[in-house]
Amino acid sequence: SVIAPIMDRPGGADVAAATSPQRILAAVGGESDGSRATRRKPMGLVKIQVFNRTTSGKNENCCTRAGGHIPAVIYGNEREAKMVQLNTVEFTKIIQKTGGRSVIFDIDLEGEDENPVALMREVQQHPVTDGYRHVDLFEIPRGKPVEVDISVTTVGETQEMKFNEAAVVQLLDTVTVSCLP
Repeated sequence: SVIAPIMDRPGGADVAAATSPQRILAAVGGESDGSRATRRKPMGLVKIQVFNRTTSGKNENCCTRAGGHIPAVIYGNEREAKMVQLNTVEFTKIIQKTGGRSVIFDIDLEGEDENPVALMREVQQHPVTDGYRHVDLFEIPRGKPVEVDISVTTVGETQEMKFNEAAVVQLLDTVTVSCLP
């Protein structure tokens, strides 16, 4: 094992925990069952249906939420900001399934022939109920690279951590990745 020689060095427990296969695979999106590593299937574009919205303001947005929709705006890629609304149930399922904010949407926009591709730029949530209050979608051009911040999450625990022989020192919360949509 690579961990045993590192453990003997000063500060080696921190290095061993940070370089364990489980931690590295979790950081790059893979999983480990303890014996062999497996990779997750790439996520790709997530399709979502978006409806036009003509009203704006505090009271109108409250009525939109009460009707089962989330007020949103699409902007970027030489497009003027367009007010839209998302189905709350559909959006919540997508967020729970993908588990993060680095989701690239293939938007089925009502009344448009071409489906834009957008990155979720900002999500506003209610401070008490965690309900979604507003979503900003940043349209990105197809075929051009985009930089996305991906959150790093540690998963699982090594034997050394179980017996308090090692600790995890996570230096990065996010990693910037450049990719094509």
